Amino acid sequence: MLSPNSVTRQLSDQISLAKAFVVIAKESSNIQFAWELSAQIRNAQVLLSSVASRRAPLTTTESETAIRDMALLLFNAQQLHYDSATMIMRLKTKIQSS
Repeated sequence: MLSPNSVTRQLSDQISLAKAFVVIAKESSNIQFAWELSAQIRNAQVLLSSVASRRAPLTTTESETAIRDMALLLFNAQQLHYDSATMIMRLKTKIQSS
């Protein structure tokens, strides 16, 4: 079992990565996927906020569900080639064509 701090850190890291993927999805005109990522980001932020309010660690069920749901979307982003190297090449091409 992970410590509550490491679970919170992992979820926070996933949120940061998902925010970057939202921008990439919008840039790629994948509005549906951007919406799904945004909804999951909001859910994770609400969960972290409620944990901070109640001053108790995430339960195992809460943490496993939140991390799994976000991980599935992040995996989908990777399948869509929303990684940094691909995006750098896309942006480079876009800049050079302007």
